Amino acid sequence: MENPYQTPQATDQPVSASYKDLTIKEMLFSMNGRIPRNKWWLYSILTNIVFNIITTIVTVATTSSTGEPSTIGLILILLMTIPATWIGICINAKRLHDCDKSGWYMLIPIYGFILTGFIKGTPGQNKYGANPLGE
Repeated sequence: MENPYQTPQATDQPVSASYKDLTIKEMLFSMNGRIPRNKWWLYSILTNIVFNIITTIVTVATTSSTGEPSTIGLILILLMTIPATWIGICINAKRLHDCDKSGWYMLIPIYGFILTGFIKGTPGQNKYGANPLGE
């Protein structure tokens, strides 16, 4: 008979076997797992380019002939900022997990950027999952 008051036992299973197994949805909208630096740079740059292109199109399409931005355009841009911010948070958290750090480190401006963009991840498995490079 199992004791219902027994503390749960942790498993040594990684959160994600590899970043290669992640779907685009998991990569962009989930904070679980680890990603290497090259994927962090790729996804960060691509999401910024896409967001800027969409923002430019909305701005051009909703700007009046006098050059004033419309309220609808500003609201659309504000609404697009919400998922763009969430994607950035998720990508940064995964990258910090690769360095065996909590995602909260992204709140330390320079330190968080240096960790995410320039420091090699921890070799082998850490508490956030298996090494995304398979080393």
